[in-house]
Amino acid sequence: MSIRLGTSKQEITPFQPVYLAGFSHRKEPFTEIKSKLYVRVFCFLDETNKNPSLLITADLIWWGSDLVSKLEKKIIEQFSIPAESIIFHATHNHSGPQTSKLFTSYLGRYSDSYIAFLEKQLLSAIEAAKQNAEEVTVQRASSTADIGVNRRKAVNGKIIMAPNTDGLVDNEVILVRFETLQQKTKALLIHYACHPTTTGNNYVSSEFPGTVLEEVEKRIGNGCIAGYLQGCCGDIRPALIKGNAFYRGEEEDVERLGKRLASNVLNCFNENHWKEVATSKLQTSTKVLHLNFEHLPSREFYDPSAFPEDLLMKEWCTIMNERFSAFEAGVPLKLRLMTFGEELSFLSMNAEMVTQYGLKLKEKYGGRIIPLPYSNGMIGYVPTAGQLSEGGYEANDSIYYFALPSPFSSSIENSINNAIDKLIRKEEREEYDGLSIHVQGRSFKCKSI
Repeated sequence: MSIRLGTSKQEITPFQPVYLAGFSHRKEPFTEIKSKLYVRVFCFLDETNKNPSLLITADLIWWGSDLVSKLEKKIIEQFSIPAESIIFHATHNHSGPQTSKLFTSYLGRYSDSYIAFLEKQLLSAIEAAKQNAEEVTVQRASSTADIGVNRRKAVNGKIIMAPNTDGLVDNEVILVRFETLQQKTKALLIHYACHPTTTGNNYVSSEFPGTVLEEVEKRIGNGCIAGYLQGCCGDIRPALIKGNAFYRGEEEDVERLGKRLASNVLNCFNENHWKEVATSKLQTSTKVLHLNFEHLPSREFYDPSAFPEDLLMKEWCTIMNERFSAFEAGVPLKLRLMTFGEELSFLSMNAEMVTQYGLKLKEKYGGRIIPLPYSNGMIGYVPTAGQLSEGGYEANDSIYYFALPSPFSSSIENSINNAIDKLIRKEEREEYDGLSIHVQGRSFKCKSI
């Protein structure tokens, strides 16, 4: 079964100074623009040019859960595209604006005027993508890159943020190409797992993923739109190392790492080792799993007056008091599966997933399921059971920035893996139920048992 694809790209660079997201040391709005930010829309339709599904990627830190709910309603109203058929994905860029009001201000302050501009540009991009849809075939290929390193290291019995060259890392670079019937590359999706935190300067930048996309789009040409798909990089950051410690780079480091990854991508692209992907009717399905906390104290525990000098803890306690009842059922991890056929699916997750989740997913399903964290909202870091027992930033310290009341229960790892398995099996059954077998001129409808 053929699919049709429309693409577009709209600039979303802030038009006035706003606070950037991701680093607590930034105390003022940005001072300079080093590179432009973009939203890219990939609109998939069936062979009759109907039933659209959207993959939206942007040079943002995430799409806030509160913002996603608002945008889903706008898209339904304007384009009649249901929320379940949309993946809002972000490169996890730490040099762009904040898009959520749900966290402490130490992760960046929200700008209403910027969000209004972002919404306008996104809706314009969706309209443009719908207008240029054409039939495409799908291929995939893979390579490797080594610009990332694990950032969790045990020192004197404590987990610190430092280079761990023996730690888990996912070096695979996955390419998904959409080619027109005239053999023109209409779109190229690039999947790799590494935090875009090369620099912590107070500048607007699309970081190394933006450099990759700029280089790739320029080299391929013919109007190709490339999209960067961020992998499970919760505990992976750029390998900028001096001695036994990380350092923050400058804009030349952003460009160097981006061009290095772009070189890997383009070499793979030109080697012509592409594998055809047989497409079927594009399907999406969603499952929501509530993640439990290790311990939810009483409301009285969150007393702002107990931290008169610690402004982060004071703000955290204030938010906990305001939202206490909302946490009693846990926080919702939203899993969405977008399936193109037996050999290719995207699994989106509204969290910062650590690399072990991505590696396990790829291994278990033979690489046919590509993990897309930083999608359809953001709840914070999701560590493994082992990491929760070890501690460290991802497991413990990050809760104060993401305004969570407690570290998660160690049971969440099994719950997540089971929920993913059920979601994938459910979609496989639905796809099987829709198959028709033709025998000697007669058609039989398959039905799972």
